[in-house]
Amino acid sequence: STITASKLAATASQLSSSGWQPQDLQQALDAVKFDGQKLLLTQYIVLDTTRVVVDIELRQVDSKTDQYSAVVGNFFPEFADAKISLVLTDNNANTLYHQLMQQFISLSNEHVAEHFTYRGFKRFSRSVDVAQIGSTSIAIRAREWRQEASFMANMKAFNQQVDATRVPVLQADHQAANIAQQYEHIAGHKPILKKVLFTDPQ
Repeated sequence: STITASKLAATASQLSSSGWQPQDLQQALDAVKFDGQKLLLTQYIVLDTTRVVVDIELRQVDSKTDQYSAVVGNFFPEFADAKISLVLTDNNANTLYHQLMQQFISLSNEHVAEHFTYRGFKRFSRSVDVAQIGSTSIAIRAREWRQEASFMANMKAFNQQVDATRVPVLQADHQAANIAQQYEHIAGHKPILKKVLFTDPQ
């Protein structure tokens, strides 16, 4: 995000001494830019004397007319057509900016959760049934399973296989040998010393 320091300071000072009004909010939003886009106040609802609900959208500025236009490409996908709703409880511009950043981080986290896959399965997607995940976790952690020697042996073997994929591979030189020797007494997987068959003459 990009913030003009002098403009931001003036905005924060002004808003700290007056109540939130739509024009004040838009002025605060005009002082910042996120992902190359401007922020537009699209909804303003007063709940009571201490709370205001606002809807904010990310929009690209039209360089010809200097007006807000629809968001187009060349931005991070999670922020395209992004719409944010906030509940404001004071008239402090800094509070507004912190809440905006929290929402942007949340949008980014949700994007990762929906697109990250492991062996084709979106483990962290909100489309995954939480109740089924809970039932599976409870079944795996049930005491009767842990009392089965074969189950615990398979679980230990699986953990060993996972740990084996994380073993560091070091070039088999004198320094690497010294490092490996220092940790020889520690249980678990040791670093792998790999001999270099071909070296660059330079």
